[in-house]
Amino acid sequence: MSKNIFSKLNRKLLAVHFIVLVAFMFYACKNSDNQLVENSEIKEKIEASDRLLMHTVFLNLKDSISQEDKAYALNELKKLKDIPEVMSFVVGTKANTGDPRLNKTYDLVLQMSFKNIEELKLYDKDSLHSEVRKKLKNLLAGPPEVYDYWSN
Repeated sequence: MSKNIFSKLNRKLLAVHFIVLVAFMFYACKNSDNQLVENSEIKEKIEASDRLLMHTVFLNLKDSISQEDKAYALNELKKLKDIPEVMSFVVGTKANTGDPRLNKTYDLVLQMSFKNIEELKLYDKDSLHSEVRKKLKNLLAGPPEVYDYWSN
């Protein structure tokens, strides 16, 4: 009989140890995941501080617009360089170089750089940016294509 009681106590003790071990492992894994997320966010911030966020926008104009409208669109886009968060700015027209790989779906392109994502977001909310978007909307054949990347 004493052997039977010992065996029951042993199983209960093992069960308690098992539950404690599983709880510890779950807690450790949960914290490990959070630590990984925090470390990757810190790493990205450190890496981003050494690089610029490049924002490239491709615009396709309606086929029906005149050369004057195209010049108007270019002049409006040039105003965007005056937004304080913009570090560098280039705007231009498609260069027909004869390269068969040339993307023929856009007419105008602009590229600018920002210190970080927060500054890009401030630029996006800037009233001048909103004004230029409204002025060009009726000249565009469709929505712009945007490519954002970190410079190396």
